[in-house]
Amino acid sequence: MRRGVCYLVLYSLFAAVAVVTPAWGQTGTAQPPAISKQTLSIKGINFPREIIGLPRGGVRTYGTKDLGLSVRYGDPSLGCWADIYLYDRGRQLSSGASAQQVQDEMGNFLTEARLMIQSGHYTRVNVTKHFQEGGFEAVRLEIEQERQKTDSFTFLRVHDGQYVKIRLSMFENSQAARIASSFVSDFNRVLSTARKRAP
Repeated sequence: MRRGVCYLVLYSLFAAVAVVTPAWGQTGTAQPPAISKQTLSIKGINFPREIIGLPRGGVRTYGTKDLGLSVRYGDPSLGCWADIYLYDRGRQLSSGASAQQVQDEMGNFLTEARLMIQSGHYTRVNVTKHFQEGGFEAVRLEIEQERQKTDSFTFLRVHDGQYVKIRLSMFENSQAARIASSFVSDFNRVLSTARKRAP
C-alpha cells in the first residue's frame, strides 16, 4: 500500500512531463478536511485539492497566532505525506527577510529535531544534505523510529510576512529527492498566485 501510493505519485510526475515552526512534539487542534472544496483559502493562499497526487487533508492549529497552523497532504498510511506550516513566531517578517533570519529558524528546527531523540520519539536523526530549492532553504534528514526509516525534507522561506515551512516525508524511496523537488515546485506555483494579506 505504501509503495503503491509513492509509485502513483511518481506516475503523476512522469505524466505531467509528458503533457507539458511549530515544535516537533507539539499537539495541535485538528479540523476536518474541506473535502468538497477544490481549493482551501487560508491567509491568501489557495491550497489545491491535491499536490503531485497527494490529497489534501485537514488543517491543524497550534493554540496561538504566533505558532500559526498547518495543512496536511497525503498521510503516513499512504507512504508519503507533507505538512505545510504558516507561522511567524510573533516576529516582524518581510518577504525580503535576511537569509540569516531564515537560517536561524532552520537552526531552531534542527535543534527541535534532535530533541526528539532525547524525548524517545525518534531513535536517530541524521542530516544528510543542506541545499536550496526554489527560493527555499532546505535540509534532508534520515529519521529512524521504531526500526522504520524515513526520508524527510524540510523547506523554509518567508512569504508575505510569515514563515512557510514544508515538511515532506516518505518511507525509504529511491526517488525521494525527485518527489520532494516536484512538491516544492508545484507549491511555489500556488504561492505565485497568492493574494497579499492586509497589514
